[in-house]
Amino acid sequence: MPFKKKSILENPELERRLDGLLLRYRDACPDPEPGPNFMPALWQSIDARRSFALSFGRWARGLVTAAAALAMLMAVFVAMPSRQVSPVYLATYVDVLDDDSGTENPALLEITHHDPASESNAQ
Repeated sequence: MPFKKKSILENPELERRLDGLLLRYRDACPDPEPGPNFMPALWQSIDARRSFALSFGRWARGLVTAAAALAMLMAVFVAMPSRQVSPVYLATYVDVLDDDSGTENPALLEITHHDPASESNAQ
């Protein structure tokens, strides 16, 4: 005769033990009395538990928004051309040399002075 597995529902001993367990559970956790303040009190207790998480989330979203706005302002500030352009950056090397008279240093003035008459007398 092959071994036949019995179902849990066919075992009356297990069924009786399960019923006893469920009765003890019902006695340990009585049903709340529904009244006019049942739902508001329930939501108040739920909100009290979630208040820290919600406030932290609000602060985090606000901080991220402020950081994004600051980053955008800085990008616009960097991307905008400057209104006051320094004349130094507009002048070329030749313009600067042309404006320089060379009279600041008299020793250089003698070196750069070219006298064709003195060259013809030297020969």
